[in-house]
Amino acid sequence: MKKVKFKNGFIKITYIIALLFLIGCVRKVPLEKGIVLQTDALNKTNSSILVVMDKSSSEKVIVFKPGPFSDKFSLNGGESIESNILSFVSSQFQEVDFANELSENNKSYDYYLKIDWKDYKIDMGKTIFSDTKTNLYIDYIFMNSKDNVLFTTVTDGNSVERLSGQAIATAINPFAFIATKKAEELIANSWNEALTNSISQFGIQLQDYANTFSFNYSKKK
Repeated sequence: MKKVKFKNGFIKITYIIALLFLIGCVRKVPLEKGIVLQTDALNKTNSSILVVMDKSSSEKVIVFKPGPFSDKFSLNGGESIESNILSFVSSQFQEVDFANELSENNKSYDYYLKIDWKDYKIDMGKTIFSDTKTNLYIDYIFMNSKDNVLFTTVTDGNSVERLSGQAIATAINPFAFIATKKAEELIANSWNEALTNSISQFGIQLQDYANTFSFNYSKKK
């Protein structure tokens, strides 16, 4: 009798675990909205700049499934890119605005920065022991008040993250792994690092331009 009960209990548990894997759910990944980069506050210009990023990119939500039996993960990728680029640009310029398109109605700034988010890749590997690799392909087109391109920064923001030994031990138990949200943290850290890397590449070229040509320190009237 005990063996039968044990067998029935084991079958039920196995069925529940299998059902969880098959059905899955969409798990929200909390992305950073105010990444802080090392900047020289003394070089902040009092010029104005308009950051432009098309509506579909700025509102893009990424939903991906790492494996056939895994949950789905959701990231507000466009919101993350927009907010963090604006945060960085605000540390460099006195007046910063945002628009989804560049038109005659908003051509009254000293500089313009067009953001072209071309693609992304998130690879979590095939096992819990694998590295999580994220790539963000973003172009930054920096222009003057006459729409002339001053420079373009083509970036492949990339990062490699993995679970710590303690987290891997926890992840072996699928119920504990779901409860501790380690997967979400892993993806978030990888994305945030890749985005930081991308913005830093633009920041270096922006600083090089400022050092070589100097910014316009008088606001347009």
